[in-house]
Amino acid sequence: MKIIKSLALVLVLLAAVSCMVPTTIVYQLDSDVSLKDSWKASISQNPTAKIVLRVPGYSKEITQAEMTTYESLYNDIERKLLQAQFTVRDRSLLREVLTRAGGELSYSEIGKKVDTDIILEIVSFQKGTLTGTTFTEGSAVPPTPVDVFGAVLEGRIILVASGEVVGMFTIREIHPHPEYWIRPEGSRTYAVDVTEADIDAMKSAITKKLADLLKGLDVPPSRITRVGYAAAGSSGWGRSK
Repeated sequence: MKIIKSLALVLVLLAAVSCMVPTTIVYQLDSDVSLKDSWKASISQNPTAKIVLRVPGYSKEITQAEMTTYESLYNDIERKLLQAQFTVRDRSLLREVLTRAGGELSYSEIGKKVDTDIILEIVSFQKGTLTGTTFTEGSAVPPTPVDVFGAVLEGRIILVASGEVVGMFTIREIHPHPEYWIRPEGSRTYAVDVTEADIDAMKSAITKKLADLLKGLDVPPSRITRVGYAAAGSSGWGRSK
């Protein structure tokens, strides 16, 4: 009798598996970018413009690990700008000029002292839980909100000659494995810790998009796809692999 029950269970499982079809599950985070037409005109006329990074000051409570993360991010941004053929000025010189002036300099005066055309001001860089969306490709079911881990870079672009803010951006990047970050119902924790490799992957993607943005290119949403399984004819989706 036990053998018959076991065989029946196996047959049921095989039948269930045969009814499952592979499906591509998409996790997405959108970015917010506003660029004036004057910026695109400016960069088309001067594609190797001189640019300097302006970054927030560090608080007294910052840890050494956090400082290392920020410095790594700023260095990566400057590296990407160089690869995009911009002329990158020393951000420490800008900090020194502003400190000595006590905030009394105009943008045009800053431009002359630092010898730059553009100030790329980084307002903040944050990591944490973000609300993205998930959907199954080819499904008629609309995207649904989902909690994922991600990183966000906010900033603005300033033309020093006029002092005009020509661009503002919020670039969001999703964790390389967002399926691990779906919070189980009733739980306050997620499945895995964030590794340094995960942070580096998100930083690299963000800085690449920032360099593209400065070249006048569109910034696509952050999208990660995974293969899951759903019952044939079903509009739902299963846990990602």
